[in-house]
Parts: sequence; C-alpha cells; structure tokens
Amino acid sequence: MNNKIINKFFSLFLVFVLILSFGKIDSQAESGDYTIVVNVTHNVVTVYRGGQPIKAMTCSTGTSTPRSGTYRTSDKYTWHYLVGGVCGQYCTRITGAILFHSVPYTRFGDNSSLEYWEYDKLGTSASLGCVRLCVEDAKWIYDNCAKATSVTFVTDDTMPLGKPDTYKISSMPGYIRGWDPTDPAAGNPWNIYTNESCFNARYYADNNPDLKSAFGYDETGLLRHWINYGVGEGRRASREFDLSYYKNSYADLRAAFGDDNLAYINHYINCGKNEGRKAAENYVNDSEVEELIYNGLSYAPIYNYEYYVAHNGDVYNAFGDNKKAVFDHFLTYGMSEGRQASAGFNVKTYKNNYGDLQNAFGDDWKSYYIHFLTYGISEGRNAGGTSDSSSKAQSNVSNTQQNNAYITSKDGIDYSDVYDYDYYIANNPDVYNAFGDDKSAVLNHFIEYGMNEGRKSKETFNVDVYKSLYGDLQNAFGDDTKSYYIHYITYGKNEGRQCY
Repeated sequence: MNNKIINKFFSLFLVFVLILSFGKIDSQAESGDYTIVVNVTHNVVTVYRGGQPIKAMTCSTGTSTPRSGTYRTSDKYTWHYLVGGVCGQYCTRITGAILFHSVPYTRFGDNSSLEYWEYDKLGTSASLGCVRLCVEDAKWIYDNCAKATSVTFVTDDTMPLGKPDTYKISSMPGYIRGWDPTDPAAGNPWNIYTNESCFNARYYADNNPDLKSAFGYDETGLLRHWINYGVGEGRRASREFDLSYYKNSYADLRAAFGDDNLAYINHYINCGKNEGRKAAENYVNDSEVEELIYNGLSYAPIYNYEYYVAHNGDVYNAFGDNKKAVFDHFLTYGMSEGRQASAGFNVKTYKNNYGDLQNAFGDDWKSYYIHFLTYGISEGRNAGGTSDSSSKAQSNVSNTQQNNAYITSKDGIDYSDVYDYDYYIANNPDVYNAFGDDKSAVLNHFIEYGMNEGRKSKETFNVDVYKSLYGDLQNAFGDDTKSYYIHYITYGKNEGRQCY
C-alpha cells in the first residue's frame, strides 16, 4: 500500500473521529414503533409504522450515503459539528459518521446562520453522506424515533407517499433566508409569513389575478411576493385573515400599530386569534362552527357537516375533517352555488315551490337559504328535503311529497309512460347528486332538462329508438327531442307505437 493511500485512509479516519467526538449526546432512548426507508435515488425518506407508510420527507443524500443495507439508529444531538466546520440541528446517528440532520449552519447554536444555498438543494444529492432534512423533519425523527430504530437504504422507486415540495429560499430577503422556514424556534421570522392562518399560496393567487398571471401556483414565487410586497400592500392571502377588515375593526390595534401591516398579522397569530377576534367578514370561528351560528343566524336547519361532505366530494377532498373550513366553504361558496347541505332542505325545490320567491330572488341561490331561515320556517313553507334525524329542521319541513316514490305528474300531465324516478336517478347520477331523494325536484329536472337532453328515464321507453323508427315523427319534430316524449304520452302509446 503506497503512502498516498495510507494518508488518505488516515485522513478519513480522523474525520470520522471528529464527527463522532463533537456534540453533546442528548438521548439514548430504547427502540420505538417506527421504521425508516431512505430512497437514495429520489432523495426521499419514508417513515413506516406497523408496516404502513405514515410520513414522507424530502432529503438530500450524497456520495458516501449507503446504497443498501439496514442499520439501527443510536445517539442523538440537538446540535452537532459536521465536516467542514459547519453544524446541524436535531442529529440522529444512523451508522458511523452517517446522520440524519438539518441543512448545515455556519455557527453552532445560531438558528439564523443557515446555509440557505444548501437548503435550496433539498431533494437532490448534495451532502457528503449524511441525510439532510428540513428542521421540522429532522426534529420529528429526533423526537419520535428512539434508539435502535431500523433505517434501510434503497435505490429503487420506493416512495409510496411521494416526494413533498420544499421552499426555495435563496431569493428571499436577507433577514429571513438565514432561517429554516420549518424551524419552530422562537424568533423565526418565517413563523409570521408562512402561518397558515394568514398565508395560503393558492388563495393568494386566486384572490389576486395579477399574481396568478405572474406566478401561477408557484408557492415560492407567491411567498416571495407576499414577503417583499404583499404584506406592505395590505393584500389578502387567506380566507381567515383580511388585513383591512382586521385593521378597521379594532381601534385599539390601529392606535398601537398604525400602518405597520406586519404588526397586525403578528398580533392576530399570537394574540388576536386566541382572544376570539374576528379577522375576516366571511370566516367563522370555532364557537360558530360548534353552534352553527353565524352573524346571529342559526344555520342548523339547512346545514349538516356530514351531509355536506358526503354529497360534495370536492369539498371533502379540499378540507377533509376540518369542520371550520367546510362550514366556511358553505357560507362563502356553497349557498351561492345552490349546493345541498342538509337532507332537510333542498334550495332548488324551495325555489320551484314558490313563485313569490322566484320573482324576488331570481337565480340568487343564497337568498333562498337566508329567506328560509329568516321567514320560511316560521311560515311553514315546504323546503323539499328528505327525512334525516340529524337535521334540526326536519320538524319544520313537510315530508309528504318527497317520500312519495311515485310522483309522475305535474301541471296536469302524467309522465309515467316515459319516466320512472328510480330508473332516472340510477342512470343519471348527476341528477341524484343534485337533488337526492327529493322526488319532486327530480321530476322537475326531467321535465325542464331531461327530455330536451334525451336522458334515459324509463326502462320501457327509449327516445332514440322511438325517433329512429318513425319517419313521420322525424319530419314533424326533427331534433326537438322533448316533443318525442310528449308525442308518445299523448298519442304514441295509444297508437301502439314501439318505443324500446
């Protein structure tokens, strides 16, 4: 073995010794319930519990990271020196000199000295061999994965939960980019700007068309604009917080903060929210969600969380079990869109039942909901829903009509020869999603739209067959599909014409 190889080996040995020597060992807990897989090819860490993937983390591996094998974690350090005179937060030893740790810092114990240019490399191969993570993820492993946790390295495509996005921070202002955006430490300036109560990138884009045109849904670009310009300009970046509303609603805050927009945001996050201060006109707080009361009006007769998410899948996909967000969606969008939110109230039926309301409100769906709550219940008006024990409105709503499965007549015309409720909703699920078990509303849809659209409405009547068999009808009605239905009801059946 020549001297160069010996010297190189000795140098590497010293590096390993140094890495093992610096940093206080903070934890030597016994084995926990988790296992970890590090995908070196895709730079993704996946945490498993009971054999099921529960958490994905974007990481950076490197040239000396193991490509295979299973190891057991050992020592942990809140801060630890690394090769090159840098250091990391929340370090967990995997094997030898290979650790889980944060992106490096230039000063030991200084959370504001992050190598931000290295942070932007998360998700790529960038380390010497350790597994770099954002602080939040490194801390999660540090806090939850005890000594002897299994860590397996792979180079295949195993990443069952995908690869989370990370912020790019190099272009951010100097006073903020020295911090990891996910660091929970007190004093982290990111805590104000990225707090979900006040900033949501998608909302920021949708609420500011110029930004959506410039950035699309690029979270980094939108966040950068929010920090550099949006806060100062008083732009709204979340449904929960409207700076202008918050500022104008509280004289004590105006006296304290004047035109310091960031101070209002900071106050809401740290004080105002806990004090129950309202920060946006169309956003509900926890007590309002619990009681279903908003602006002094109880929405219980027309809104039920379980019903709303069950019948509006897009809402559940967006907000899941967040009852506050779901109720807020109903108040802000659902009523205006005419969405059904309770088995006891169908706004389309309510509209169809009352000409005076149609004349007053036209297609302003929200007004029908408000009218029912304000006047309709006390006037005993029929809201056209279905029986549902969870609805507080059921005692106020007549169920006679909607419980009749054989409503086939309207305005003196019996449509039973071409229409069957059960067949119609089974073959037209969009109709059922809109009107549910409201038989009156479903029949009305068939009359107003279904016939014109040539929808399947009864097993023993097929309008396409009826049209194709009779040239005299084609000459008379052409593509006026509804007329074929009406002809069969009025003449065709008595004439013995074939229709399926």
